[in-house]
Amino acid sequence: ALAAERDVRERLEGSETLATEAQSMLQNVRAEAQALEKTLDESRAELRTALETIASLEERCAALSAGRAEDRAKASHLASSLAQRAEEEATRAARSEAALAEARA
Repeated sequence: ALAAERDVRERLEGSETLATEAQSMLQNVRAEAQALEKTLDESRAELRTALETIASLEERCAALSAGRAEDRAKASHLASSLAQRAEEEATRAARSEAALAEARA
């Protein structure tokens, strides 16, 4: 009977030791899970910031591109206007020369 009682006590002590070790391991796993969750949250925040930066840069690029297209259109219009004025001035000069030649004749 004493041997059986001793055997039961040893098993009980072994079970308690295992339970304590398991509880300690569980606490460690929970701590690691919390640390990983914090890291994940930080990574998500960094990713969100990066995506916002990319969106902002895309908007800036689109605005610059639109501005360049507008500048090209203005330059083209200005060149066309200047060419038209040059033609008008050439026509006036030709008329003036013709009138001067007629007046001399």
